[in-house]
Amino acid sequence: MNLVGAVDIGGTKIAVGLVDPAGRILEREVQPTASEKGFEDGLERIRVMLAQCLDRQPGGRLAGVGVGCTGP
Repeated sequence: MNLVGAVDIGGTKIAVGLVDPAGRILEREVQPTASEKGFEDGLERIRVMLAQCLDRQPGGRLAGVGVGCTGP
């Protein structure tokens, strides 16, 4: 099944989820933003959270990713 990854990067938390074609949220992961660790760390944690969500959806494929982020 094709799934869409959803990423919300906020000042205090990063939330990642998987959404099915009907718009239902199937999986989600949340971690502190930890901006002091830098961009590369945050990007890697997002990648890992998406992978963990996909691991819990056998047969799921990532068709795309949407990212929401406030601020510069």
